[in-house]
Amino acid sequence: MSKTSLPTHGATTPLCSDWDVKAVVNHIVYENAWMTAPFSGRTIAEVGNEFEGDLVGDDPTAVYIRTANE
Repeated sequence: MSKTSLPTHGATTPLCSDWDVKAVVNHIVYENAWMTAPFSGRTIAEVGNEFEGDLVGDDPTAVYIRTANE
């Protein structure tokens, strides 16, 4: 992730042409964020759809790094 840039985030991905790089990063961030919830004692019902939508905003790299380190 540290080697990607904002222009790269709009690029298509080789294995899934429906997703650009930002969408893939958003999916990984979703998984990172979601997994911390049950390990923190929250139930699936409590989490609900808290992590739906655009989680990475204008800085996918920084958000990925933050969630990967949580």
